Amino acid sequence: MKEAGFSRRVLTALALGFFLASAAILPFGCGADEEASDDVTASDDDDTAPSDDDAQAAAPDEEAFDEDHVFETLAEFEEYAGGELPEAIDDEIVLARLAAIRGDIPRAARPKAGIGESCTKNSDCDDDAKFCNGVPFCADNVCVTSGNPCIDGTFCNGVENCVEESDQCFPSVEEKCPDDGAYCNGVEVCDEENDKCGRTGNPCSDGVWCNGTEDCVEDGDICPGTHSDPPCPANDGVFCNGRESCAEPANGSTVGTCGTTMPCPSDGIFCNGQEYCDTEADACAGDTTDLCPDDGLYCNGIEYCDSSRDACASDGNPCSDGVFCNGEEACFEDRDECGPASEPPCPDDGKFCNGEEFCDTESDACASEGSPCNLTVEVCVDDEDTCKAVEDLEVGGDGLGDGDKDGGCCSC
Repeated sequence: MKEAGFSRRVLTALALGFFLASAAILPFGCGADEEASDDVTASDDDDTAPSDDDAQAAAPDEEAFDEDHVFETLAEFEEYAGGELPEAIDDEIVLARLAAIRGDIPRAARPKAGIGESCTKNSDCDDDAKFCNGVPFCADNVCVTSGNPCIDGTFCNGVENCVEESDQCFPSVEEKCPDDGAYCNGVEVCDEENDKCGRTGNPCSDGVWCNGTEDCVEDGDICPGTHSDPPCPANDGVFCNGRESCAEPANGSTVGTCGTTMPCPSDGIFCNGQEYCDTEADACAGDTTDLCPDDGLYCNGIEYCDSSRDACASDGNPCSDGVFCNGEEACFEDRDECGPASEPPCPDDGKFCNGEEFCDTESDACASEGSPCNLTVEVCVDDEDTCKAVEDLEVGGDGLGDGDKDGGCCSC
């Protein structure tokens, strides 16, 4: 007798985990008859060792094996498997029966799931053997197919044709972006990058943005050369609101820029004030209002704009009468009043020999009267603030020189 290779303990452990698996579908063959089972039970009750004849009756023989037998319960299978299996029973049959009980039904005996039915793995899905359906597989516990195997993923060449009879792929015969028959929307093109059809646009466009949209006449496929809908407003003829302008697109943009050029920009000259537009005269002018406001001081005069310096200045003492030689008139800031000059304009410079200082009204400047000495006979000594006769200086040995003649004048 050949040992079955699966002890009662192993079979029981495998079977307990899958007790709900139906044994009804599993033909095993050669179940022990009830009499043999009763004999085994009786021997257990008698608590006596079974004889050789009893042991021989407990094991199924080759003739008793019925391949069509179906075990109704797991207990029935366990009871049968407790004995030794006949040599004629192939181990592969036992393995197949055990696999069925565990739920791992062999592929040939297990029904396949159709497309759209539940699954747990790819092998659960039934291959319908149709080339053009693609390969079945399990995704999210549902059987699906990979789809048309001829599709190359390129949008613009259309949908590839799949021929089931020959398992072959052929290019698409359809035009992906056919001509719509309209002239004014341009030529149909296929945009492969974005997987869509497009058009080249108005065939009458001259590429100039600022002149508006070129007119296109669909009837007759005609470009009349006229324009409509300019993007920027036309010049309205009003001087002071600026001149309307249009700039063509730049830096890769497809849209230009509308703007207005103001008519009175700054001229950079400070003293003519802020430029503005005179709406009555339609001309530019300068606003000098509050250009150089009063600083609140009386004695520095009135503020004005010094164009030589492009800055504000004050015109000086308001008390001055414009006459230099009568001195600087006094100005009293606390009273905003003028007073007489406190000092003459030409004070003594402390030098004797240049004479007295005086004010020259013709030149509005100070001057000196000249030497107070008679220079024909005198010499002015500045250190002594005096005039001395020439002979007095000779007699005194003042060092006028050996060439001087005694008793005579200096000019003799």
